[in-house]
Amino acid sequence: MAVSLALICATPVAADTPSAMPTPAEVRADYEAARTRWGKSPDIMGDLVIVAHDRPFRTRPLFRSTMVSHFSRRHYQQEKGLSGHMRGIAIAGAISMALTHDEFLDWYLHSVDFGRGCHGVDAAAAA
Repeated sequence: MAVSLALICATPVAADTPSAMPTPAEVRADYEAARTRWGKSPDIMGDLVIVAHDRPFRTRPLFRSTMVSHFSRRHYQQEKGLSGHMRGIAIAGAISMALTHDEFLDWYLHSVDFGRGCHGVDAAAAA
């Protein structure tokens, strides 16, 4: 399965195509661009989010994380149904090839909806 995910994620698609599949290099570039907008989040926040959303986060491959699935739907995919599900699996594969667990967790913490219009730990702390 990892080989097929690598092939799907490495297939070039025009970036202006609405259903373009991000490659691991594009995911890495998106992460690096987003990372310039935030500071270091407290370690306790990462631990709390892991306990609340995905307890085995650190012990299994990143592409199997429920947080990666949620994140990929929010950031990269708009499709519904089986095609959207398959696309989500491929995007999760690209994310897991591009980022470490800690990098992904940092990106997730700075983009997740904490409610009341607060997206990310910085916005939640300021509210």
